[in-house]
Amino acid sequence: MRWQIQSEVIRRKWEDQSPARTISVRVSVISGKMLDFAVVLRVPVASELREIARYDYAHGFIHIDIQRESSDPLRHQYRDKIPLKQAVRYATDDFQANWQTYLDFYRGKKADL
Repeated sequence: MRWQIQSEVIRRKWEDQSPARTISVRVSVISGKMLDFAVVLRVPVASELREIARYDYAHGFIHIDIQRESSDPLRHQYRDKIPLKQAVRYATDDFQANWQTYLDFYRGKKADL
């Protein structure tokens, strides 16, 4: 059997927002089946584009890793109710709707999400 491996990276910029805010999507597919993905939210912080949140399927389950500007550890939140097929759409929609909330958490302006 021959393996068919595809990886794709898509960078989206919101037309109605600052072009510096980006969502990057990576999806790994083998023989038509999605095996892995990552959706990354990057926003400008101190004139530098920083990753502040990431949905992925690392370790075999869907979760979001949320960064902090301080040395606090990453915040992990599990999203086990989301089917893998819908995870990329869910993550991109969430980041578009809630990017400011994630940025406030990153900067320490919000104690919890």
